[in-house]
Formats: sequence, structure tokens, C-alpha cells
Amino acid sequence: MKKYAEKLFPVAVKIGFNSPAEYRTMITRTEDTWRSGAKCVVQGMHKFDNFYCITDVLEVNGDGFTLTEIKSSNLVKPQHITDLAFQKLVLEASGFKIHKCQVLHANADYRRNGDIDYHALTRISDVTDKVEKILDKTEVDMSKALSVVISEVRPDLDPMHASSNFFSDWLKIREELEPSFQITVSISCLR
Repeated sequence: MKKYAEKLFPVAVKIGFNSPAEYRTMITRTEDTWRSGAKCVVQGMHKFDNFYCITDVLEVNGDGFTLTEIKSSNLVKPQHITDLAFQKLVLEASGFKIHKCQVLHANADYRRNGDIDYHALTRISDVTDKVEKILDKTEVDMSKALSVVISEVRPDLDPMHASSNFFSDWLKIREELEPSFQITVSISCLR
């Protein structure tokens, strides 16, 4: 999906990475690309303080920018809004004024007839208002996440913080971190 969606931005300069060495140069390459007069950057990395983001598409839009998240789903999901809110906060803190946030996703009605028509394959949903509504919460969540990362104390790994279908994943992680950990389930828990 991404390779077709990226074709909708023919003037874009793609940064991206194919190796750890390339990954480590993404910020510098992204900054150099903007300084050289690029109008659109695909898979660029941006940083503010301890926060990094890789944007799918960041495109000049008047005196600001349009931020586009590319997804293979055929509808906008809540996590897409959260992702864009995080990116917007990082980008604006590093000097990019974001006028518009959008999700480029698959068109559920598309039916291939011959070559793939990437214009018809995709849809763009403007989610700017939804992103704006969660910016304050996202900023608080970023602060909480950073405090966990820099803390010398490991956070509680209680499975109650995750949905029930993630319990087995939680258990594997807990057993890896604490090999002596054993789970005991009482009969009352099973009722």
C-alpha cells in the first residue's frame, strides 16, 4: 500500500533507511533535505528533546505543512489519530507549523481493472479536528512515557493495564524479565 500511496507525492524526497547506519543518519538527512528546498519529504525523521518521530509524508502547505499518515486499513482508526497527534507535537516543537493532518488509507470500494490505479486505490481523510482535540492528552501521555523511560524503577507489569487478549503476551514478558515468577490462579478468579 505504501509504495502506491507514496506515488501520490511525485515531488517527494524519500529519506527512509535500509540499515542501522542509515537509520542513525535520518535526522541529518531529513534536515539537509528541507534546507535544500524540498517541498515534500517521505519517511523523514524529526526530533524534539527526547522525542523522535518518522513521518510518512510531510508536505509544504502555504506557510505551513500537511502531515499525512499512510495506513493499509480502509478506515481511520483511533491509533492513527494518536500517532498524528504525537507527530504534530514533535514537529511543531521543532519549528514545523502543521495546518492539516490526514490519513491516507485504502479505498474499500476499489476494484482493480488492469494496472493498479493508485489514485483510486486510496482515500484521504482529513482528521485535523480530531487530532487537535487530543493534543493536550497526548502531551501529558508523552510526559508520562518519558518519566517511565528515565525512571530507575521498573513500572508495574500488572496485566490489568492491558486488555484480556494480551494476557499471554504479558505473561511471556513477565517470565522473561523475572524467571522466578510463577503465576498462581485461585479458583475464585476462574468463576
